[in-house]
Amino acid sequence: MIKSDSENSISNPKFKVLRYETSVYQYFIELKKDSLTSNGYLDLAKVPGLYVIGAGSFLKSIRTKNKLSQRTIAKALGVSSMQISQWERNINKMPLNYLIKLAKNLDINKETIYSFIESGQFDIKHKLPVKLERISNIVKYLYPVKNNYKKSINLLKCSDEAIKELQSALNVKIFYHSKGKNKNRGQIHSSGLYNFLKVFFRYYEMVKIRPPLTSEVRDWHENDIDLKHAVICPLLQTDGWSTTRESFKTSPAIKYHGNDEILHKLLVDAFLFEYNLLPTTYFHKGADGCHVTEYKQKNVINIIADILSICGSTKTSPARGQSIETYLQESQPHLKYLKTSSNIIQMIALRIWASTEGCAGLQRRNGYFTPSLTISCAHPVLARQLIQIAARHNINFTKKTSKLTWSGVNKIVNTSLCGCLEFLKLGNFIEGVKIVPKANIIKV
Repeated sequence: MIKSDSENSISNPKFKVLRYETSVYQYFIELKKDSLTSNGYLDLAKVPGLYVIGAGSFLKSIRTKNKLSQRTIAKALGVSSMQISQWERNINKMPLNYLIKLAKNLDINKETIYSFIESGQFDIKHKLPVKLERISNIVKYLYPVKNNYKKSINLLKCSDEAIKELQSALNVKIFYHSKGKNKNRGQIHSSGLYNFLKVFFRYYEMVKIRPPLTSEVRDWHENDIDLKHAVICPLLQTDGWSTTRESFKTSPAIKYHGNDEILHKLLVDAFLFEYNLLPTTYFHKGADGCHVTEYKQKNVINIIADILSICGSTKTSPARGQSIETYLQESQPHLKYLKTSSNIIQMIALRIWASTEGCAGLQRRNGYFTPSLTISCAHPVLARQLIQIAARHNINFTKKTSKLTWSGVNKIVNTSLCGCLEFLKLGNFIEGVKIVPKANIIKV
């Protein structure tokens, strides 16, 4: 299940910054505990593989000041005298951990070494900082990754000013996969910077949404209701969508479209209880103005296979530009899973179907007003099976035709007072969902 706030607790409040956020997660970076020395330096001795550039004169001065030979220093550090000579003449770069080890043996505080690096008396490759202030504004754009044993750093999308500051502060080259003013998907190849980030910073995520978001789904789950049959499949066969059997292995995805957040909450809760999975996108407003909840994780492929094994398909009409003949050759949606389910599951599914595709209203007949309940459905098999399932609960629907739909069917309608009362007994529309009859909005 989802981690609690205590499990995502912050270990060091001295530095925490939001890297970026989605509709579901916030991604943070924080300074790890015990990363700073008493004088506020980043303790570079913790970072493996760092080399000091230009420290030869300092090495020679502390050796001669303490009247030590190169051979003595070499023996203390476990290297050759030739290596000490090359370090003193700056022919080779000296490992930082050797310099700090030598300084410690000579009662020189490692912070003295860090102060020399900070002042520029000698340097670290890529100008890795010893003061947090030098990297605090840009570290949120850097994310260390390791692919095929190769250490690199992904660069998140940032402004040109941030890129200039990053290049100036770290003296690194950025390789881009795409071009543009606001460059994205950049990468830095540097094992030193990678080790630096991994040693000093912790990368973690926090969930913005905290399911269960509804009491209904929680109660259904506690009463052992099969949420796949009662909630997930009905939602996906109405306002939802999943990759078809023919393509789900290459680009698996599950989406739910709709502007009523309550229905999105039902889906999120059902997915959490049945699959222990949060969406990648939650109730995000798209360019077309419609809100979307989406699942695109790698393991969604198994979930899609499971859902399609239950309901056949979530695709209830031909795609744009697809012929009816081609569509009918694909796996077709059905409600067999509901016809063999318990009464309570059928009741929940009917309520969801009415809440997503239905409306309630009044019609005038022979001078009297009678209630009507309408559920839009253009798939003839689904329409017929909905009528059969509703009839078991004493709600008698009639199929209506239209030349404007691909199948000639456009909805099922109940115009009897008894049928509407029976629907109320089932539980009515999902509480809080806005039901729209024509231009009027009735909030239930």
